[in-house]
Amino acid sequence: MKQKFFPTLIEGIRNSFDEYATLTFLEVGNEKKTYREMKADCTELANCILEKTDLSEKFIGVFAYRSKTAYAGIYGTILAGRAYLPLNPRFPKERLKKIIKLGKIKTLILGEECGEAFTQFAREIDSLKIICSLPDRIFEHVLRALLAWRI
Repeated sequence: MKQKFFPTLIEGIRNSFDEYATLTFLEVGNEKKTYREMKADCTELANCILEKTDLSEKFIGVFAYRSKTAYAGIYGTILAGRAYLPLNPRFPKERLKKIIKLGKIKTLILGEECGEAFTQFAREIDSLKIICSLPDRIFEHVLRALLAWRI
């Protein structure tokens, strides 16, 4: 089989989404996503990143772990032409704060599974745009923590 050559990573990702559209891309817990479904999610996230950030933001933080949000965050960030900086919820909060500061992270993709961990240090981070994939109950908890700090 002859290998295809793609001049950019983005082209390679887009081609894979199209070529394997009906195959399973991801299986997390009871949830399965095809390449076609992930393409839609990643494209939507990439567009959100492009709308809510400026070109000076080279890195987007991805605070999600082994979830649809984690994979969509990584691929969506790449499709938006940015680099992603993965944040591990198992890291101590001081290490996470330092990574965010050193990476000059201004935008964070936040997965449901990391919502509680994020509230542990959210108040100590200066201006950070959050792109969430959280159920309402956790989002409200995160929002209350941020509002309490900002008021």
